[in-house]
Order: sequence, then C-alpha cells, then structure tokens
Amino acid sequence: MSPAEPTDLAERASVVRSDAFKYLQRPDLEPFDYIYVAPPQYQNLWLKALLFIDSRPEILTPSGEVIVQIHPKEFEDVTLAHLERIDTRRYGSVQ
Repeated sequence: MSPAEPTDLAERASVVRSDAFKYLQRPDLEPFDYIYVAPPQYQNLWLKALLFIDSRPEILTPSGEVIVQIHPKEFEDVTLAHLERIDTRRYGSVQ
C-alpha cells in the first residue's frame, strides 16, 4: 500500500521520499495549493522551512497556504517578506 492510499488520494497525489529542502529547490516545481510543515521538534526546522518558502513565493499558487505546526516552546514571531499570517491556533500538548 502506498502512503497516499489510506487517504483515497492516490490518483491525485504523489508522495516524494526526499529531503524536503532539496525538493523545494527544484526549478521545475508546479506551485502548491498547500504546504504543511511539521518537522521534528526542538530543531527550529519549522523556521528554516518557513523562511525558505517565504523566499520562494512562486512555489505557492496565488491562493496557496502554508500550514506550520510548531511546538509552543519553539514559537517565535517571524517577519516575512512575502507570506502573511492569517490564522493562529493553539492546541494542547502531550508532554
């Protein structure tokens, strides 16, 4: 079973097993509607990913969105050049 099969999106999605930063540097990328960032915690990879995506706004469609999952202990306010925050939600945490 492919990773896309449980979602019933196998015909409309592809799963790429690769370094995300290398993949997003490809010049031939089709713009994304959504980019979901949920890296391992406590390594500031969410910030690196967000800043990278902000530096390449062409990888998002005009109405594209970036969703970033950040552990509350890692959160910091970030100034972005091309992206804007439209929503912030806080959920519980399992310690």
